[in-house]
Amino acid sequence: MDEGFRIPRCRPSPCFTSGGSFSPGRAGMGYRDLVPDRQGGFVIASHIRIEEGGPVPDYVHYHRLHFQMIYCLRGWVRVVYEDQGEPFVMHAGDCVLQPPTIRHRVLEASDGLEVVEVSCPAEHETLADHDLTLPTGKFQPEKEFEGQRFVRHVASQ
Repeated sequence: MDEGFRIPRCRPSPCFTSGGSFSPGRAGMGYRDLVPDRQGGFVIASHIRIEEGGPVPDYVHYHRLHFQMIYCLRGWVRVVYEDQGEPFVMHAGDCVLQPPTIRHRVLEASDGLEVVEVSCPAEHETLADHDLTLPTGKFQPEKEFEGQRFVRHVASQ
């Protein structure tokens, strides 16, 4: 990762949360922060939902961070990732480890989609890549992005 990029020191604090409202986010998705104090900026855990399914008005983008995991809690979502083959559908129980800087896009979702996204650090950049078209036509599961590989877990297998 970039030499000037650092992970904030984790500052644990007792925290109990429940409920909470969703705020509007990228591509019409609703976001709810599951760790409001973000442990001093070390981590963010977001509960993300799409209430009305169909095509998602997303764009090819990537994140400058150290770690990101997406877990599908309810419904399904069709996504596509750079050099990871054709678009695929994540169902409830499926998970991906999304390495830093991998280009990706959310294409379509079911009604009531809910995912949990955990990222480190809490504050990170999301950048658009208007020059890349996904899928790329390549399947390179061994490809590394900032020293990490894309990992896909399918719960039904």
